[in-house]
Parts: sequence; C-alpha cells; structure tokens
Amino acid sequence: MRNLINIPKAEQERLRNVYPGLVNLICDLEPYDYKMVFVSVFDHCLTSEEAADQLDNVLPEEQKKRDDSFVQFNRNLLESTSCLKVALKGMKKDRVLFKQFNDKGSALKHISPYTWPHFIVAIPEYEALYFQSWDDTVIFFYINDKITDHLKSLAPKSGLHVYS
Repeated sequence: MRNLINIPKAEQERLRNVYPGLVNLICDLEPYDYKMVFVSVFDHCLTSEEAADQLDNVLPEEQKKRDDSFVQFNRNLLESTSCLKVALKGMKKDRVLFKQFNDKGSALKHISPYTWPHFIVAIPEYEALYFQSWDDTVIFFYINDKITDHLKSLAPKSGLHVYS
C-alpha cells in the first residue's frame, strides 16, 4: 500500500499559489516573504555556548525524551489538522510537488524526529510550512499569523516551547 497519494494538477497549482516563493524558501534563497516561529525543547534560541552545552554529547536517555516530545507534538498536530508532503521535483529540483498522506499513521511515520532526510510538510488550513531541523527545534514558516495561536496551544501539551 502506498503511503502517499497524488494530488490533482488543479489542486497542485492552487497550493503553489498559496505558498509563493516556496522553491526559494526550501533552497534558502532570498527573497521570500515568510515569517518564522520555532517549536523547541528549549524556551529560547540558544547562544553558542548554550548550544555546545545542550546539543553536544546528549545522553541517549535525554535525546529519547526530546524525540518523544516531538512525536507527541506531531501526533497532536496531525489530530488537529491535515498535512501534505512537500518535495522538489524535476531535473533542476525547481518544481514543487505536494502529496497527500494515505493515513495518519503514514503521516506520523514521515513527520518524525527520526526522518532522514529532513521533512517539509504543508499545513494548508493555516497556510504554513513545517520544516524539521537538527537541533531539537522545528521551524514553521507562515505568511499570515493563523498558525501561531494553534502552536501555542499544542506545544505545551508535549512539553515543548514556542518562540519567534
């Protein structure tokens, strides 16, 4: 059974219009007009010294606890809204393609702290994008502010923090 379902071309085009400049955002090329909000095990952006202390040589038990917080957060997010996989296609990787998850289980498997390479998902209801990061923090990119209140209600349920 396939984990992803193709989305019709007309809907693909509509979604590309919802997320302008998405290729630039994914490739970290300027300009893009997205704002960012972070969800993290930390309650603020770490300084260099804090990052060295908190991210280097993390004990396996502590890393599992952090990962479990994100698994619970992702489960809560998937229960409250729908997500679509985002990928770059074409020889030059210059075309965005959206795919629908077959079910919540396949979505949860994809949206996981254990996913490699890092995932990117779209949350059409909130016109937001969810990017996995490497430092026990994830990034939500958005144009309008609808997602921030939702994240502020979800994150504490998993022991996570939201900051801009």
